[in-house]
Amino acid sequence: MRPRLALVGDAAHVIHPLAGQGLNLGLQDAEALSRRVIAAFRAGQDPGSRAVLAGYARERRPRPWR
Repeated sequence: MRPRLALVGDAAHVIHPLAGQGLNLGLQDAEALSRRVIAAFRAGQDPGSRAVLAGYARERRPRPWR
C-alpha cells in the first residue's frame, strides 16, 4: 500500500473492463471511500492516513466464494 493512495473501480479490482462490473464496483468503491474519509474528518483524523485507507481496502476486498 502506498501512502495517501486509494484505488477505485477497475484500478482496484482485477476484472477486465469489458466484464460489465466496473461501473458498479467503482460506485461502491467511491461510496465506501467517501464514507470513511468523511468519518475520519469528523473525528479529527487525517483522512489520508494509513489506518483510514487500510480500513477502506479491507472493506472493499473481494470476499471468497463459499
